[in-house]
Amino acid sequence: MEAGRWKESVIERIHVEDRERVQSEIEAALHPTGTGVFDSEYRIVRPDGETRWIASNGKAFFEKVKGKRTAIRFLGTLLDRTEQKLAHEALMESEKLAVTGRLAVSIAHEIKNPLDAVTNLLYIIRYEPSAEKRAEYLAFYRNPIGVMTEDVADVIESVLVLFRARISSRRVAPGSRKPYWECT
Repeated sequence: MEAGRWKESVIERIHVEDRERVQSEIEAALHPTGTGVFDSEYRIVRPDGETRWIASNGKAFFEKVKGKRTAIRFLGTLLDRTEQKLAHEALMESEKLAVTGRLAVSIAHEIKNPLDAVTNLLYIIRYEPSAEKRAEYLAFYRNPIGVMTEDVADVIESVLVLFRARISSRRVAPGSRKPYWECT
């Protein structure tokens, strides 16, 4: 490889989206007034087209050449971190699904409890032979003492408020779907 060509050869392998940043980091490490330290994580594209994640660090060593401080050597390491990145992404996705699942269970619980009361009332009414008793049961459920009626949307909003911090800390983005009752 030609003496000045090594940097271009390295840069050509770096993923297009990471190239400018890494090139700046290399230039900073090789700059005569810099520390010579290089530490970066970026993607490369292999000749077969596969993208891999690389963790790279190293140090440039300088000497005076013709009166100027010049990088004459660069020692460092490259570590393929692709498998670790994939495992981390899978873990994050799993966490998002777990949070979403817990949220769904909470919402289902909040909706199921009032529906269970209605189901129980219907069962009692169905098997109660006395019309007077049936009317009494219905009157109680229409005007319960000390019980507040709740809009299902308000219940769901309350659950979301409780889970909002947990959801955002795990980077779960709420969808932009319309509520089912608006989809017709």
